[in-house]
Order: sequence, then structure tokens, then C-alpha cells
Amino acid sequence: MKRKARVEKIILIADDDMYMRMLIKKGIGSHYTVQEVIHGSEIVAAYKKYLPDILFLDIHMPGKDGLENLEAILTYDPQAYIIMLSSDSSPENVIWTTKHGAKGFIAKPFAKDKLVEYVKKCPTII
Repeated sequence: MKRKARVEKIILIADDDMYMRMLIKKGIGSHYTVQEVIHGSEIVAAYKKYLPDILFLDIHMPGKDGLENLEAILTYDPQAYIIMLSSDSSPENVIWTTKHGAKGFIAKPFAKDKLVEYVKKCPTII
């Protein structure tokens, strides 16, 4: 089923830090179906299974990092709405991820407003 045809809006959170996943879930509110992935090698399969409206993707993940997953997902779904997360917000990371198709970058720690801003910009959630 296509994203726009679904009634439920799905957000996939890929982060190995339980506390970060909890903060993201709390920050975006309860209006969405939230799925979680904690290991980098599971992200692409979870993306294909849920076809989320938004993927919040941590750069530093065990198994397969977020940068590799970003490329793999965008190869599978060029329309993917991916927001990268990292405590390493070096200009190189921000530029690399946005040049390679991420729709945004959120530096950890983050304010709830930043999450909400990207959720509101997502074309399949509007």
C-alpha cells in the first residue's frame, strides 16, 4: 500500500539508544504509529516492511551505520523522507547526509520543536 493511501501515519525510529527513541516518541506525540529499530542491520528490512512516512535515522548504529542505510533506502525508495540524527553534527556529516538525500539533520541533544518541524514538513503527513 502506498503511503498517501494509508490512513495511519507511520514513523520509524532507528536508534540504538533507548532513551533517544523514547524522547523522539514523546516529542512527536501520539498521533502516529511508531516502529523502532535498534540495530543497523535491521533498518532496511524494517523500512521495506513498514514503508514509513518518516524515518528518523541515527548515524552511529551497531552493525551497519546510518550513512550506509541512508544510501540503501534511497536506492530502494528515492522518495523516502529521512531525517538524520547524531551527536556528531560536524559540518561534514550534515553536508554529506543532505547531499546524499536526507531531508534534514537533527543534532543531539535536540529540542522537541525540531522534531515537530520536520514532521510538519513531511509531504505524506500533511
